[in-house]
Amino acid sequence: MSSPVHSFVVPLHNTGGCLPALLEAFRKERFEDSWELVLVDDGSADGTFTRAKELTATFPAPVTLVELSRNFGEHAAVLEAWRHARGQFIVNLDDDLQNPVAEAVRLLRHLRESGAEVVYSQYADKKHH
Repeated sequence: MSSPVHSFVVPLHNTGGCLPALLEAFRKERFEDSWELVLVDDGSADGTFTRAKELTATFPAPVTLVELSRNFGEHAAVLEAWRHARGQFIVNLDDDLQNPVAEAVRLLRHLRESGAEVVYSQYADKKHH
């Protein structure tokens, strides 16, 4: 299998109830290039990993699921996801859709059009600490 252009990495922690919305956001998006989804369950106690396996069985893109033995924290989960990502470009997203998938796609489009190596975003009006 060839490497995808984009890898979307998402650390999960007790995400079971939010997983359908997260996965639906990816299903609804139109991607110009090949992509994969890398989900890392960071020691959830609500059955997140099992639920993710069920919900991604018929997913329209390759999915890598990683289950950590305990909660190591978001940063460790993200780094583990990066170890499994195969894409030329990697995008970190939160499991609660705080940063919408559509915005990530917009950043990727800007990356391609600008020729930049890294793209960051910031909130125009941040509503939380």
